Amino acid sequence: MDIEMEDGEWRLSVGDLLFWRGDKGHYDDSLFGGEPIYIGHVAMYLGDGKIIQASSAARSVSEKLLAEVKEPIALVKRIL
Repeated sequence: MDIEMEDGEWRLSVGDLLFWRGDKGHYDDSLFGGEPIYIGHVAMYLGDGKIIQASSAARSVSEKLLAEVKEPIALVKRIL
């Protein structure tokens, strides 16, 4: 399910998938309501303002504060 913004902020829950746009990346219109979108990065929300991610295939998985990510989130999906 798509997660909407409320008052300019995402209402995130643990396990939500966060997607960021990229110049290249993966595209799947069935996931994004038919909107053409290039996804350059995906992370999972851990709660308490933290995400888990791997910045590349060569790097290990790491935790990071969501506030440290400079690019705006393009989309949030919650898998039930």
